[in-house]
Amino acid sequence: MKSTKNHFFYALRMFVFAALLPVLSLSLVGCDPDPEIDEEETPRIAVTGEVDAYGCTYAEISGYAHLHLLPPGGGNPVVGIEIIRADALDNSASYRETISSLMGNFFTVKLSNLSLSTKYKYRTFVVYDEVTYYGDYKMFTTNGVVNLTS
Repeated sequence: MKSTKNHFFYALRMFVFAALLPVLSLSLVGCDPDPEIDEEETPRIAVTGEVDAYGCTYAEISGYAHLHLLPPGGGNPVVGIEIIRADALDNSASYRETISSLMGNFFTVKLSNLSLSTKYKYRTFVVYDEVTYYGDYKMFTTNGVVNLTS
């Protein structure tokens, strides 16, 4: 009788262990949710800079391109500034000025032939592997008076 009793308890322990095995393995692997990614702390690929200088018909605008964040193997990126009149109804009238070289992540573009006393919105862009990455839009207004005196 002792042998049958031992077999019964052995079988019961094995059954309980088999039933609890999935629960135990989940606790060993961990059930914590994935940590949230804060997009504000993650650097963007295209970052719109400031208007460093401007006048009646020109503006010098800076930007940043974090090219090290691009996936490998997509060819050469195209970097620059996109500008459009702030009162434009759509972005189809935008003008892009590309750059030929970066100083680290930083670049500056000089835009000319702008209109007097006009509000413009601008942003940086990076085109890579048929995907365009944009920075945030910012605005500035050109001067309205041309100073002809020396």
